[in-house]
Amino acid sequence: MQQIQAIVLLSLAILGLTALMSRQRRHRAPMAVRDPSLAGQSEHHVTGTMRACVALTSLLALLKTAEAAQTSSLALMLGSLMVPLCAWLNAYAWQFHATLSGSDLTLMSPAFREVRFDLTRLVDVRDDAHAAYRLRFQGGKTAWILRYVSGHGTLRRALYEARPYY
Repeated sequence: MQQIQAIVLLSLAILGLTALMSRQRRHRAPMAVRDPSLAGQSEHHVTGTMRACVALTSLLALLKTAEAAQTSSLALMLGSLMVPLCAWLNAYAWQFHATLSGSDLTLMSPAFREVRFDLTRLVDVRDDAHAAYRLRFQGGKTAWILRYVSGHGTLRRALYEARPYY
C-alpha cells in the first residue's frame, strides 16, 4: 500500500505538470516567424540549464517525499502540497519569456499572463540576490525578470540604459 501511495504521488506530479503545460500551449498565440533584423526587438527565454535544474530539483524533492511518504502520513500530506508547487515551477520555467520591443517590455507574469511595461516609465532596477531583477515603474508597478534568460546581456543593457521617468 505504501509503495502505491508513492507511485500515485509521482503520477500526480507528472499529470499536473503535463496538464499545466498543455493548457498553456493551447492559450498561447501561434508562433510567428520573427525577422531577426528588426532593430530593437529581442525575445528572451529561461536558459536550458536553468530549466533542467528546476526539473531535476523538483524530481528529487518529489522522490524524497515519496520515499518518506511510505512511512509517514505527514510526508504524504507534504508531498501532496508539493505536487502543484513543483508543477507550477516547472511550467513557469518552461513558459517564461520577456520581449523587448523599442521602449516596451512584455513579461509573463506568475499567473501565466502577458503584462506590458513602458521602459520610459522605469524608475529603478535592482539586481536582487533571488536570481531576478526587480523593476519599479512610475505609478508603483513592480515587475520581476529572471536573471537566467537567453540574451541576458542584451536585456540587462536595455534595462540599465532605459531613461528613468521622474
